Amino acid sequence: MLPILIVVGTIFRFCYPFFSHPLDHLGSDPLRHYLNATTSFNSTIFSWLDPPFPQLWLREILLLFTKTRLSVSIYFGLLCAALPWCWYLWGRQIFSSEKKALIYLAALVFLPSWIGIYGFFMDETLLLPALGLTLWLSWKAREHNTAKYLLLAVFAWAITLSIKLSALLELVIIVPWLFSHFLKHNGYKLRSYIVLLASMLMLSLTYFAYVFWVYQGLGSTWLYPPGTGVLTRAFYLSGAQSVSAAFVKKGRPFVNTGDFYSNAMVTESLNPFSDWTTWRKGSYHLIINCDKKVVLTEDMPHLSWQKRMLLIGESALYFFFSRSWPDDRVGDIIHIAQIETRWLWSLLTIFIVGLAWQKKRFTDMVVLLCLGSALLYVICDSSTIEGRYRKPWEGIALAAFIYLFNASGAKDNKLNGLV
Repeated sequence: MLPILIVVGTIFRFCYPFFSHPLDHLGSDPLRHYLNATTSFNSTIFSWLDPPFPQLWLREILLLFTKTRLSVSIYFGLLCAALPWCWYLWGRQIFSSEKKALIYLAALVFLPSWIGIYGFFMDETLLLPALGLTLWLSWKAREHNTAKYLLLAVFAWAITLSIKLSALLELVIIVPWLFSHFLKHNGYKLRSYIVLLASMLMLSLTYFAYVFWVYQGLGSTWLYPPGTGVLTRAFYLSGAQSVSAAFVKKGRPFVNTGDFYSNAMVTESLNPFSDWTTWRKGSYHLIINCDKKVVLTEDMPHLSWQKRMLLIGESALYFFFSRSWPDDRVGDIIHIAQIETRWLWSLLTIFIVGLAWQKKRFTDMVVLLCLGSALLYVICDSSTIEGRYRKPWEGIALAAFIYLFNASGAKDNKLNGLV
């Protein structure tokens, strides 16, 4: 019965973008990503502020698929259908039985928030399968502990990081784990350190490629965070409900972003239990001097620890309870399902903590990745949180729950141990 459900679900996933077409949903961020890929690179300020890899990828895909409605549907349909199978490969590595991996696959096939996003031109459509494959290669590297597999896993992390820098929150947990096991297995030798140095160089070049991309477009750049990150970090730390930025050269503004805000702040995340939206008020205006060639970071608002704790609390509420956007249209049954099932994630976290406590499994890497990345998303001050940022974590949380539910002995811990 389970294989039949998986096949039917996979077919449905492929068909979904034909009925909820990305070209019918061009507005706000989806429109920005579409224009980044279909117009010249200097047409808007965001073509230089957004990461280059998704723009170049989508540009080539649209050229290959000729930008017709049918070809766009086929591309998004293939991505949507393949997504759960990318994570299933990871499931085969972390679960002790094929049955658990199939249960995991079935859960992902029918996960509403992993279907509805494929009706939009969003970076998450590429990030999600890339992260699944990256986790699979990471566990393969942990299994084999060879230079070839480690470098392959790090290369996958570099690709995933180039799609969306938020993948850094998973990377900082997994990559040090891989490095420590590689050294433990291969010894503290010169060859081992050369492999680790090559790995770190690959990741550093990926990060600084984004920094250089911004410099190429604006003649100015920031080391932390690069690109749009400087806007979103200022937005987060300002405590304001909206933000705008003026880019200035020789004392004159040459472009202004206009006010923008997070969808989570205008949506009742706790509805129907509360009409609360945000504690934030007002607007914050950031002036960016592009006469400075390289800046460590723009001057950011300084907050008291009480205000920071308030913002962290707000981020936790958004992370666990905010509906994902833009896949939250009330006329789409998949979007409605995504909105209604968002309550699952806070409950699942409680169950994961309880099971990990009962079975003494907090140091198993699947559990550590789940709880650790959730904590990093909540406390990170580089961006305001939305339900959309939860999407990659949802696959990790489901894996951690299934892993813990029947975790019994050493076999379950073969590749998941911290040491």
